[in-house]
Order: sequence, then structure tokens, then C-alpha cells
Amino acid sequence: VFSVSDICGNSMNIQSIAGTLENSFHHDKSIRKQAEETMKQFRGQPQFAQLLLQLIMTAGVSDPVKQSAAVYFKNLAKYHWDTREEFYLNDGDKAAVRGVVVDCMINSSSQIRIILSDAIARICEFDFPQHWPDVVPLLIQKFTSTQDMNIINGALFTAHSIFKRYRSEMELTSKTQQELLAIIGAVGQPLLNIVETTTQAVQQNAGNTAVLQQIFGVLNIATEIFFDLNCLDIADWFLNNLTKFMVAFLTLMGCNFPALESDDDDVPGVLDENKSLILQCITLCLEKFDEDFQPYVEQFTVAVWELLQKVSPQPKHDQLCISAMGFLTGVSRTIYHKLLADPEKQKMICEKIIIPNIEFRELDIDMFQEDPHEYIRRDIEGSDSDTRRRSACDLIQGLSKNYEQTVTSVFQGYINFLTQQYSTNPDNWKAKDTAMYLITALTVRGSTTAAGTKRINDMVNLNDFYQAHVVPELRDPGCPNAKFPVLKADAIKFVSSFRLQLPKDRYPELLQLLANWAMCPSEVVHSYAAAAIERLLMARDDNNQLRLQKEEWKALAGLLLQNLFGTLQQCKEENEYVMKAIMRVILSGQEHLGPFVPHILPILTGILTKVAGNPQHPTFNHYLFESISGLVKYNKGALGSIEQAVTPIFQQILASDTAEFMPYVFQIFAMMLESHTEVPPSYLSLLPALLTPSLYENKGNIPALVRFVRVYLEKSPAQVVAAGQLNPTLGVFQYLASSKMYDHEGFNLLNTIVGYFPREHLADVLKTVLTILFTRLMSSRTIKFVKCLVVFFSLFVIKLGADMLIQGVESVQAGMWLQVFPNVWLREMQKISGKMPRKISSVALTKLLTDSSAMMNDAFFGQLWSQALVAELKMLELGEEKDDEKDMYANKHVVGVDQLKDHDQGYMNAFCPLQCASKAEEDPCPEIQDDRAYFSQSMKGLMGSNHAAKCMQIMQGMPPDIQGVLQKLNVTG
Repeated sequence: VFSVSDICGNSMNIQSIAGTLENSFHHDKSIRKQAEETMKQFRGQPQFAQLLLQLIMTAGVSDPVKQSAAVYFKNLAKYHWDTREEFYLNDGDKAAVRGVVVDCMINSSSQIRIILSDAIARICEFDFPQHWPDVVPLLIQKFTSTQDMNIINGALFTAHSIFKRYRSEMELTSKTQQELLAIIGAVGQPLLNIVETTTQAVQQNAGNTAVLQQIFGVLNIATEIFFDLNCLDIADWFLNNLTKFMVAFLTLMGCNFPALESDDDDVPGVLDENKSLILQCITLCLEKFDEDFQPYVEQFTVAVWELLQKVSPQPKHDQLCISAMGFLTGVSRTIYHKLLADPEKQKMICEKIIIPNIEFRELDIDMFQEDPHEYIRRDIEGSDSDTRRRSACDLIQGLSKNYEQTVTSVFQGYINFLTQQYSTNPDNWKAKDTAMYLITALTVRGSTTAAGTKRINDMVNLNDFYQAHVVPELRDPGCPNAKFPVLKADAIKFVSSFRLQLPKDRYPELLQLLANWAMCPSEVVHSYAAAAIERLLMARDDNNQLRLQKEEWKALAGLLLQNLFGTLQQCKEENEYVMKAIMRVILSGQEHLGPFVPHILPILTGILTKVAGNPQHPTFNHYLFESISGLVKYNKGALGSIEQAVTPIFQQILASDTAEFMPYVFQIFAMMLESHTEVPPSYLSLLPALLTPSLYENKGNIPALVRFVRVYLEKSPAQVVAAGQLNPTLGVFQYLASSKMYDHEGFNLLNTIVGYFPREHLADVLKTVLTILFTRLMSSRTIKFVKCLVVFFSLFVIKLGADMLIQGVESVQAGMWLQVFPNVWLREMQKISGKMPRKISSVALTKLLTDSSAMMNDAFFGQLWSQALVAELKMLELGEEKDDEKDMYANKHVVGVDQLKDHDQGYMNAFCPLQCASKAEEDPCPEIQDDRAYFSQSMKGLMGSNHAAKCMQIMQGMPPDIQGVLQKLNVTG
């Protein structure tokens, strides 16, 4: 173990970084925490990124330390390469990294290559090709000047890391097209040479397994690059050389080397990987470039047909089988579907391909029982694109596109046969499982996980199947125990998938049945039941109205909560589906759940106490906090008991610095405080701690902290001032205003102060606040900041008057209003988005035009009044003006609950808002219902004042189109 004091005392170098990384694995939490703090300090120092790469290439360093260094480097590239970040690498460090990262990538282990590939992809988002034009020539030189397969593989892998970004682009822009043409012009021929020479080398080394492994490793990356460079469009160079690639691909599809089979039943061998990748490439060509691919379609169709006859049911062949069925699905949906038109051929596809790949395998049974999380992920989360069943389902739907009647007839025959097998002997439960999957594949024509099935195949009698084969499973008197739990899961999934097709008057009975199945010992079954409960409660008709109103199921609330909580407490691990169902019952039941609060509150707080000690499942935790927030929102009468139950736990979370939970705690604290008419002493004592700068270092805290602090500012401005907390609050504002990512949160604080604090408290600090804002405006102007600034100015005018704002701006620097008003406010206000911000901006500008003594002074009137009038007319008559450039800073660190599973919690905590804790948008001028009418009325008032003559003179001198708008608004005759 490296001494923490020694490491901290040394300057940053390879040895000190290696020691710190090693300490980050230490069993002692205090040593780990110190190591993490040290790495944070290193991160901000020059040359840190280069030293990480040097560490990775240093002999004698352990693999875990190297991998940890690679992860830190990846995160540097991910979060700090972009110059729009608050902290980013300087140009010198970036250039140094670009100079060594390719060699580091090529000479690293496969595990580190995978990590570094993400870093290189991120770097290229910003630097390629403009700032890194020599990377492609460098890589070409690397893989064309050697016979060393490891170097060739590393160079190609690096190239793939750069080129794979084109797969995620939605369209081929002219810029991207120019990039691709330049890349293909350089890489195309060397890539073809590698494909051809390695394909020839396959036969030459047929008896040398070790060499074949290396050859196919290279071929696999080369095939990936073929896909990268053609995924958006096929270039002329590839069209001219397509035959050479297809000849090589056909040759490789025909290869058979048993020695290259993987010894691991779950992991494909390199030859299977190669065929899978080739199939993905030819499917791309088939679907995107069908006419150019026409000469090869029949040959590949035959090859795929033969492959699917031989492929085994072992999981190591899953991806190969999936890719092969994907190609046949592509054939069925394109102009070549006639290759599959023969009814006998369709029958063979059903018997030989679809049925075998839908059948429940022994490994599926094992997964159902031993790895239910993975089974559920594949089956009901919409993540089943990587399963044989999903691909077989897609093939059925592809065939149905052009041959729906014959395909429906063929498959209904098989469905009847399979269900009869089960009816004759229930031990044939796998036959019914296959039938359940087939009926779904045959029926669904359009669906989403969130909304359910929207369009169906009308030739399938869905209701008959439901009554005959689904209802008996749900009404099984053995519930919650199940002899064949897979069939129960199938039946529940059927209800969930076709919830919009089932009459809504059946929903109450279904909820009762599902509540009972939520107690099933099988984790898959009770998870499916919980998911189905949640989806039934959320089901909406075409008019977006809930199909089941809360009054229609409130009698079932007790049963639902009792069974769901009962299951949750019996689960070995936190079950997010059950927790989400509990959340949905609470949020949908609203005030009807009041009688249950005393019973469920202790259970929720008990769960919270348990998970707070070791947060592991982000989505489960989110639904837990959302459930608590639902109790707060809909049960005001129980606020005291809720506060009493949760506050000690919340305080412990804050004291132990449980970063994952702190944003949730602040949000719920804000909700509870809002329910009070004034700030209680117990809350007031928390305020100084909430303004501690260190709390804002965790970026996930910022929106929640601001949300919480704003409640103090709204409820008790006098108490905030009396406690001496206004200046610390403005200190937080200043910190946030300097951040491109979080300046809008600083404006949220500032706008609340303007909206609720008396004028006298603002007069003393206004010059300082405006100086901070103008400094930021001049140093690092962004779209978001300017929009926020315009809305702030507008709110200030509405609440405190235009003259006070103008005087404040002029106090910063004489003549400043003449610069800021036309060049910031008037120029950008038309880009303001959102109904309320646009109303605020319009009303404020009307007040400036009609109710400001300062604007009527000769110093401003002649230069500004007419500009302001034109801007206001545009605001009223025209829609929002679109920005020329996209705002890259808006809500960048706010994530939805669906993103929590993939979010890198260990490196940067993002903010996930609670639905119940969201704050309604306030109207600072509710008395003004129509800003157009307010403008007309105010202008008419102005025409009756002593300023009427000079204003009328200006309006009469305006262009005819402007005068027409003024007449339309009844301002002038």
C-alpha cells in the first residue's frame, strides 16, 4: 500500500499517479476516499492526460492500475475535452495526447483498447478532421507497413473507434459527406487490400489455428470499418469495388473451421463473429442500396438459408443466427421479397427457422430461474433485439408485409397445433409458450414499450385467444404458486402488450388478478405482474385520457399496496419493477391513499434506511424517493408525520455525504417546506449549510439545492435578511452565474429574489449583481445566458419598475443602457422560448414603452423607443425566432430515470428530477391575461399622456407594414 501522505506530498508523476490509483482499490474506505480526492487534484493539473497514457505503456505496472488509468483518461476525454466545459484540457495537452494516444492504443491489451476506443471516439467528435488531420494517414501507415497481425489489428481497431461515430448520425450532411469521401479516398484501397490478402491467407493457413485466430481478428475489424464507412451512403469508390468485397464475403461465409469454434458455450468464436459481421454488412447493402446489391442477393440468400439449417441452439451461435434471420427479414421487406413468395418456402421458414428459434431452450429455463434480471431485460424492457426470439418475430412481421394472408394462415395453424399439444398434456408447456410468442408476433403491427400495442393484424381473433388461453392462466386457483411459471409470465406479458385492445371494464378484475400474481415466488412472474399493474394504471385512450380513473380502482388500492410491499420485503435484491408499481399506485391514487399513509410510511422509511447504507440500484432508489415525494404532495394533512419519519434519515444521508441521494433529499425537503405557510425554525437553521460552497461542487446537487433555497426566499425573505443569509445567497448566484452549465440556476435564484424581496433590500446590491452579469456577458456569452438575462431584465421591470433597472445599469457605467438594451435585449428577445417567458418579455417591454420616465428622457427616447416598439410588435405578431446555433448547455447534466442505469455515477453525479417535486411555472403578472390586449390598452393610455405627440410622430414615420400592425392592434386610428 502506498502511503497517502507520501503520495500527496510528491509532485504529480507516473509513480504518484500509479500509487494513488492502487490506493483507490484499498479495502480501507478512508484511504480510498483520500485517493479519489488526490485524483481530483491531479485532474486539474497540466500534463495529467499524457502521464496517464505513459502509465498505461509503462512496463511493470499491474493490469488493474493500467485499466483504472485508462478509465480516468476516458473520462477526461468524455467530460473535459469540450472547451464549453467549465474545466477543459488546454491546447498543449490536447496536442500531446493526440501525438501518443494512437501508439498507446495499438500497443495495449484488448481490454484497454476497448476503454481507450471510447476516449478516441470522444476526442474525434471535436478534433477530427480539423485539428487531427494526420490521424488517418498515420493509421494507414501503421497497418500497411507491417506483417505483425497484432499491430494491424490495433491500428484497424483505432480506425474503427474513429469511424464508428457515423453509425449514430441521423442523416448525411454535406459536411459529413465531405469527411467520408476524404476518408474513403485514403482508406478504401488499403482496406480492400487487407480484406483480399487476409481472405487468401485463410486458405493458405487452414491448418494453423493460431494464425487463423489472428487473421479473423483482423478481418472482423476490417468488416466493422466497411459498415462504418457505408452506413450513411455508399460512395462511388465502394460501388466500383463492391464485387471484390462481395466475393471475399461469400468466400468467408463458406468457411468451416471447427478448430475456431469457441470452447465457451456462451461466447462466439472469431469465425462466427466474422460471419455475423458480414451478415450485418450485406443486410445494410440490401436495405439501403438494394439496386446496387441486386447481383449478390440470391447467392447470399442461399448461403444464409444453408447456414440457418446448420446453426446450433447454443448461445454462442445466437448472434450468428440473429444476423442471419435479420438478412432474411431484410429480403422479405425489400423488392426481393419474391425470393420468399412460395407458400411452401414460407412453411419451411416457419418449421425450420422460426419455430426452432422461438422455442424455449434449456438455457432460457436456466436464465428464467437463475438470472431473472437478464431474462426480464431481454423480454419486457424492449432490449430483446439481441435474442433469437425477437429476430424470429421480426421475420414473421417481415413476411407479413407482403404476404399477410398466407403467413397468418400458416402460423395460425401452428398456433392451434401447439395449444392443442398443451391441452392434451400440460407437461407440453413449452408448446403453449411458443404459441403465446407466435400469436404476439403475428398480431402486433405497431407498438412501443410505454404505450403498448397500437396497431394489430385484424385477421387474428385476439379476443378468442385471450379468453381461451390467457384468462385460464391468470385465474389459476393455485395462485400465487405456479406449476409452470413461464406460462404465467407469458399470460401477464400478453395483458401488458395488448392492454389497449382489452376492454377497459376488465381492468379492475385484471388488477386484482395481477395483485395476486405479484406475490408469486418466481421473480420473473412477480416482476411482470408489477410491471403490468404499472402499465394498466398508466394506459391511455387515443384522446390521451386515462382508461381507468382513480375512483374506479380505489377499492383495490389496499390489496395492491399490501401485495406489492409484501413481495418487496421478501425480495433478495431491490426490485425496481415492484418499486415502480408501488410508486404508480401512490401517484395515481393521490388523495385516496390517505388512510394507508400510516401503514406504508414506516415501510418506505425502513427501505430507505437500508438502501442509504449502500446505494446500488439507481432506478429502484429513484422510484423509492418518487414514492415518498408522492406521499408529501398528495397528503398535506399527514405532513407532520411524514416530516417526523423522513427527516432523521435525510439528515443522516447529508451527514454521511451519500452523494447519490442528496439531490433527492433536497427536492423532498423543498416540497415539505413549501407546504408550510412560513419557514419553521428547524428549517431556518438548515439554510446556512445549504449555502456552503462545497455542496455545489457535486453538480447533481445544484438544481435540487437551488430548488430548496428558492423556497426560503419565497416564504420568508425578511427572515433570510435578518439571519444575514442574503449575501451568501448572492455568493451562490455569483458562483453559478460564472458556469456555462448552471448559469440558468443562478438566474433562478436571482429571479426569486427579484420576485419576492422588497425594493430596499435590492437597491444596495443591484450594482454588484449587474456588474457580475455584464462581466460574464462580455467574457463568455452563450445563447442560454443571454436568454436568461433578457428574462431577468423583464421580470425586474415587472416587479420593480423599468426606471430602477435603467438607473442600475447606468450606475455600472454611464451609457451602458444604450449598449445593453438594443444589442442584448431587443436583439435576442424574439428567440425567447416558452409561453410564460415570452409573456414576461412582452409585458416588460410594453411597460418600458409606456410606463418609464427614463425611457422618455431625451438621452434614450430618440435612439431606443422606436426600436423597442418594433421589437414588441414582432413579439406579438411573429412566432419564436429560431437560433442559428444549437444551445449545447441547456440541461446537459439533467437525466431521466431511463438514463440512470447507464449513467456513470462514479465519475459525475447528474440530476434526476422527481416528478412530484417539479415546481409549477409562476406568472409574475397574473392580472394580465392577454399581452396583446395589455399592449393596446397601455399604448392608448400613453396616447393620453404628455408624451403622446412625440410618440405619435415616431409611429407616423414608421414603414407602412408597421403602421398596419399598429392599426390592427387599435393603437393608431
